[in-house]
Amino acid sequence: MANETPKTNLRHDPFFRWLFADVNHMQTLLNLSEKTNPDLSDFLSRVDMNTLIRLPDSYSEVEETGEADLAFFVKTKFGETCSILARVACHPELVEPC
Repeated sequence: MANETPKTNLRHDPFFRWLFADVNHMQTLLNLSEKTNPDLSDFLSRVDMNTLIRLPDSYSEVEETGEADLAFFVKTKFGETCSILARVACHPELVEPC
């Protein structure tokens, strides 16, 4: 029992998933977060945020793997498609760029 991870109260998670599932809300969050995250700022400078598309919850054919609450595709400025995997529990700005 000493190895058990303490359970946290994450009742807000469904609300944040619902809120940031909206592409416009996710764009706003990413644009705000890039002001304090240089890696995110660098990533966003290389993509066209107007091409951001949310992947349905049931979508599972993503080449990249990772744990995420929400997943999006976005095109780079060179026309390549990559994914954004976002965790919204405690740190919604946690993004895994392609």
